[in-house]
Amino acid sequence: IFRRHNMKVIGIGVSKQPRPIDDSYMPAFLSGYGFARSLAAMLKVELVSISHQENHLEAGLFSAGAPIANRFLMLHASGGTTELLIAEPVVGSRYILSEVGGSIDLHAGQFVDRVGVALGLQFPAGAELEKVAMKAIKPYSLPVSVKKEKISFSGPATAALRAIESGVDSDRVALGVEFTLAESFARCILNVVKMNSIADVLLVGGVTANDYVRNHITKVLGNHNIVVHVPNPVFSSDNAVGCAAAARRILEKYNDR
Repeated sequence: IFRRHNMKVIGIGVSKQPRPIDDSYMPAFLSGYGFARSLAAMLKVELVSISHQENHLEAGLFSAGAPIANRFLMLHASGGTTELLIAEPVVGSRYILSEVGGSIDLHAGQFVDRVGVALGLQFPAGAELEKVAMKAIKPYSLPVSVKKEKISFSGPATAALRAIESGVDSDRVALGVEFTLAESFARCILNVVKMNSIADVLLVGGVTANDYVRNHITKVLGNHNIVVHVPNPVFSSDNAVGCAAAARRILEKYNDR
């Protein structure tokens, strides 16, 4: 396939662990890492391993396209993660990620899935819940629980489940979930950027692929002169583009020395 498309392989990028910290480990990553290591050895090229979280960062930067400040805030919102992290470049074209906020209980994706399943949607429910929400004119009011850099989604989830049990229209509940997610993110991001003097925000993770969520965040933060960098939804959820982009940049910089 490489010869057919006139490609040159300079290296292999792979996700080796969930987060870029020493004790981050998950067996699911070992099979992919083992295959990538074997492929790199067979092709006689360098192997560049990064974390799953760095992969989201890199895919977001690759897709968003617009120039971004050296120091910026990243919202990583998915089924297994809801974190706000400050990203800063270091030697070797990598980034240091420092957690500065996020959810204290349910992750954003868990909130979506619990409500979605209760509405009779398939798991994972994000894409279907977005379609249902499009039918609503007005969202059902759910609580927004944000204290400085911390978000809580357990209360809003409980309120949404009670609304479903009481017969509130599915589309209104779904739109209420989207609003609560978006408003929670916007408020928390505003608090964090003010505390850390940051003017650029990158959105990554499957939950940020939701059009309503990303549009609401962009509008609210734009009113405060904060630039929001939004990847194509295809590159917001899990993909391998970030690994390839990171490997290419790191290896090209290394080979230029």
